[in-house]
Amino acid sequence: KPAFLAVHFTELDTAEHDHGPRSTEALAALEKIDGFIGEILAAVRAGGIEGETTVAVVSDHGFLPVAKEVRPGSLFAALGLLDVDAEGTLTAWRAFPWFAGGSTAIYLHPDAPAGTAQIVDKAIDLLASRPERPVRKVYRGEELARLGGFPGAYAVLDAESGFFFSSRLAGPVILDATLRGVHGHTPDREGLAASLLIRGPKIRAGQRIGKVDIRDVAPTLARVLGVDLGPVEGRVLEEIFQ
Repeated sequence: KPAFLAVHFTELDTAEHDHGPRSTEALAALEKIDGFIGEILAAVRAGGIEGETTVAVVSDHGFLPVAKEVRPGSLFAALGLLDVDAEGTLTAWRAFPWFAGGSTAIYLHPDAPAGTAQIVDKAIDLLASRPERPVRKVYRGEELARLGGFPGAYAVLDAESGFFFSSRLAGPVILDATLRGVHGHTPDREGLAASLLIRGPKIRAGQRIGKVDIRDVAPTLARVLGVDLGPVEGRVLEEIFQ
């Protein structure tokens, strides 16, 4: 009878990466997880604590299907922005594309020689102008800062539908993907919303919460526990409480 229990079920993420969102394998993993949640709820009932237990089911991201892999690092190596050894391992860099799946953040080395930014701009232009159109949008400056991610990045590239950015630093720049699903795009993309289901003795029943920020989950659950997190990002979802 724990005061707080957190369980992370990882199989759905693996299935959607390997086989794609809403694939047969992904739906089978989801059914399996649903069964695990059922076991937990049954244990709560058997323990006689259902009436005092709040349950939250949360996912951290959605998924988009992909068919092509993009390796900005391979292009950066060809342009002399980074160095790799025979195994494709990074040995030195002047600019580096930080892999995030659906996006990649480009960072300039603090001691990069003059002219590095111009070469990076050339690399971005080369990627964005490819016939396959792997880049949906390039974020810079104030527009990038408003996204709230990748502090200090020179630019962020958001992948076009069907593409994802790889961490590989050698080989073809664009090739057929072995993965079938990814996440990590900029937050305005459709299909990437997560899920939040919550029930408990102090929670209003039968209500649609609407779209909320994932950063609201922690302070809301802290309220249930009677814990003050202090100044944090996100807010308590006051509207869900009785």
